[in-house]
Amino acid sequence: MKIIILFNCLVLVTLAGSAQQKQNLDYLLKEVDPEVLQQKIKTLGAGDESSKWTLMTYYDTKKDLRRADSVLQATIAAYPLGQLAYIQLANKIVSEGDVVKKEQIAARILKNFPNADKNRIHHSLAYGYANAKNVPKVVENINAISTQKAKFSATLIVVKLIVNYTQQRCQ
Repeated sequence: MKIIILFNCLVLVTLAGSAQQKQNLDYLLKEVDPEVLQQKIKTLGAGDESSKWTLMTYYDTKKDLRRADSVLQATIAAYPLGQLAYIQLANKIVSEGDVVKKEQIAARILKNFPNADKNRIHHSLAYGYANAKNVPKVVENINAISTQKAKFSATLIVVKLIVNYTQQRCQ
């Protein structure tokens, strides 16, 4: 459920940046004629990834998570290298607790999505390795972060994690 919530947050943030999708969603939400609404839903369901994204967001807004998830899975199957597939993997790398699986997800993202935010990937890996208490891998991933601001953010989070771990051991 947390993954769906994270996913929906990313979807809604991305939608906020897309005026056309927001306009399409508003148009769908304001429709009062059930027959016209069903026709619009059918048209969106047969459309491209962006149309299906709008449909998924519509179902999510209406709290019909079963249908939203169904549209999501069908869209990812139809567009395995699309934006929704990328967002799903980006969420998965953040939520995955097993650092080996995090590495596999990172490799998949980097292979299939060359424009992916590498800083976020290395940030997530550094955090995973900090949880696993693997300091050399933490340092390796923090050093792979390209901007000073992102590097500082990752370092701060990892240091807080280490301090919490140390405090727990001392008690």
